[in-house]
Amino acid sequence: MIVPAYYGGTGDAVNERQLSLALAGHSKSVYVIAFVGLKQIFTRQRRELKVDMPRNMKVIPIMMPCPPHFLTPLTMIIYSFFVALIAVIFKMLDIIDAVYVRNSLLAVGPLVFKKQIKNLATVIPGFVGDELSSTIKNRTLRSFVKSLCDKVDQQVIHRTEILLVHGSFFGEKLRQKHGFTDDKCLLSVAPGVDMRKIEKIREQVEPTKELRIGFIGSLVWWQGVDILVEAMRVVQESHPEAQLYIVGDGPMLKLIKSLIKRCGVNAVLTGTLNHDDALKLLGTFYALVIPSRLASNTETKIPMKLVEAFALGIPVLITKHKVVVSLFKNEKDVLYIDNLSPSGVAEKIL
Repeated sequence: MIVPAYYGGTGDAVNERQLSLALAGHSKSVYVIAFVGLKQIFTRQRRELKVDMPRNMKVIPIMMPCPPHFLTPLTMIIYSFFVALIAVIFKMLDIIDAVYVRNSLLAVGPLVFKKQIKNLATVIPGFVGDELSSTIKNRTLRSFVKSLCDKVDQQVIHRTEILLVHGSFFGEKLRQKHGFTDDKCLLSVAPGVDMRKIEKIREQVEPTKELRIGFIGSLVWWQGVDILVEAMRVVQESHPEAQLYIVGDGPMLKLIKSLIKRCGVNAVLTGTLNHDDALKLLGTFYALVIPSRLASNTETKIPMKLVEAFALGIPVLITKHKVVVSLFKNEKDVLYIDNLSPSGVAEKIL
């Protein structure tokens, strides 16, 4: 049984779907507990629910509201007990052998019933407390959310049987923060790509000869899309034919639209695309730019879009984050942005 971030166009969802398919290829049956939001049912986001899967893979949808960020941890903990109930029933019926849970908040319920479930693996994708609290303006609520998430992380890390992380760099940071011993079963599972899909797309599209600069991801403050828009204004002073493609949606959409208009940048905003269409567009970019700001989540997580662009042979310009530096060489694998300012990003593009 898998409890992943399954639906949606985020890198996490893409990676978890690919993992689910890989597990289905080596298992008798795979059951996926997937959380579905109201927008995914009643709006155009319904297309996110259309996912091809093998016959031995079944999805168990659970409707989950999209609460304010300060309520997200409590909501996830409550829903973790629904996950635990389903897992216990399936275990009693001898339908499953192991349970894979993404995120420590969703592991709380299964850990309460640890004896009944057994073989529980928990994925810690990042410092979720830092990521959630960074979007909360109220200082008291921000402190509460961070403290709650950190305490849950610590308890889950010490109690879960198998701990999974996306890389040894983050695993070491997690060990330093929460102090677990070397005998903890810590497995590093790096994000990967479906090379069959990548090869198919490489046959269908070719990188454009135009100066088409692209960004793919959520439009949130730490992604630095605003810096990229202002950088493109500098680029277009000497290359007026340059285009900026922004693939994604998020709370900064209105601000980004306003900034594009004010800067007079030639930009195309596609909104959220399904994974295949996003990959096809990525394959046409002159370069993918990831000007993310320095934060705990950007310093410890490898963006899925970086791995996919690398596989497609598309040049990547990215902020010099510690986790990226530990794996990718400058001017060989990627081009690092040393000066995270509009002029600094523009200089690297040119």
